[in-house]
Order: sequence, then C-alpha cells, then structure tokens
Amino acid sequence: MRFRCGLHVSDGRSWLLLGFCLLAGACNRSHRATVAVVPKASADIFWQSVHAGAVKGGWDNRVDIVWDGPPNETDIAGEMKIMETMIDRRVDAIAVAPSDRSAFKIVVDRAAAAGIPVVIYDSGIDTDKYATFVATDNYLGGEMGADRLGQVLNGKGKIVMVKTVP
Repeated sequence: MRFRCGLHVSDGRSWLLLGFCLLAGACNRSHRATVAVVPKASADIFWQSVHAGAVKGGWDNRVDIVWDGPPNETDIAGEMKIMETMIDRRVDAIAVAPSDRSAFKIVVDRAAAAGIPVVIYDSGIDTDKYATFVATDNYLGGEMGADRLGQVLNGKGKIVMVKTVP
C-alpha cells in the first residue's frame, strides 16, 4: 500500500529514516522513488511503530512507501515471498528486518544483483550485499537496564526477566 497523505507520527524510529534518505540519493530521480519496507511482522506494536516512522519518513522525503509484512515473526517463508514480490516489482529500494539471517541471504543477494539497494534493520544477515545496517545494541541495553534496576532496588532484591515469544 502506498501512502501519499501526511500523518502525524512519533519520531521514535527516525534511524530507519536515515536509511531511506541514503537510498533516495541512489534512486532514479526521473520518477517518485518507491521504498518497500518489509518488517518481520505487522501485528505487533513494535512493528506498527516502525510502520508509522516509515510513513512519516516517506512523507517528509517525498518517497512512496510500500509496507508489507507477514502477520507474525514465525512466517519466514511469507516474509521471503514479500521480498521476492518487491524485487519483481522493481521498487527503488528495500528496507527489511530479516526474520532468519541465513535464509534471507538469497533474497537480499537477488535484490543486490537486480540493482536494488537494501537496508537491513533490526536483525543481522549472512551477506554483505546491503547498503547499510541499522539496529540497537541489545547487550548494551541489557546492561543499562540492569544498572538502573540495581539503583532503584539499592542493590537488594530479586529481579525476574520474562522473555516473550514472537
């Protein structure tokens, strides 16, 4: 789906916009650039915030955004099929959060061979055929969270970490 209307959204995912801006310079400027954004999933609130940032970035930079992702992070084949569709569609650039670092090597390499720049975000991939990689440092984030909890609890007490399943 393309977005050509202005939406007021948060700047929480502005790091992704940097990738779009970098790619916009590499696109053919005789037409309005189209960037496909392929998240790991589309139903989760995290991915919805990425969607909002992509829409805002597209609006701010006069780039059409095509957002398409599987409903959940376990649908690796579905996400890869969406990537294949975007490559066949010949979008100007693709931003993808690969749900499997080895499986996505094939489609990212295919996009690069087709001359479509790819931004990898959120998770790594087993290829170097992309324009840039953007992600948080989860290890550092964990350290910062643990330090803050230690301060709040004055070094005493028990902490439970709950891992969610995608």
